[in-house]
Amino acid sequence: MTLGRKTRTSVLMITVCYAVLIPATIALVFVSRGPVMIAVTSAFAIIAASLLLAWATESAQFLVSQSLALAILALLQVLPEYMFEATLAWNRMIEYASATMTGSNRLLMGAGWPLIFFIAYAS
Repeated sequence: MTLGRKTRTSVLMITVCYAVLIPATIALVFVSRGPVMIAVTSAFAIIAASLLLAWATESAQFLVSQSLALAILALLQVLPEYMFEATLAWNRMIEYASATMTGSNRLLMGAGWPLIFFIAYAS
């Protein structure tokens, strides 16, 4: 069975994302070569992971409703930030935890929701 051109392109892009994500994760965990290396490696890993999450959400909408797929994506995207804040609160660094919560919620309310509204209005 031969794959179509679109399917081959999708498989190639997913393979490229994993080819970037796996070595980046290994480099972050086992090799520490300074802040510049960590920043570059993290940037590529974050981009690859976000592309994989987007493709997984697009694929999931054929199995579950589109709203549920987007809700799961939103939960996966904010979960690391809230776990960081929970860790700060657990370690009794309340002033840092409240500062990061205030900043993230202000960014979400000030930029995120209006952006969704304007994109929906424009389309």
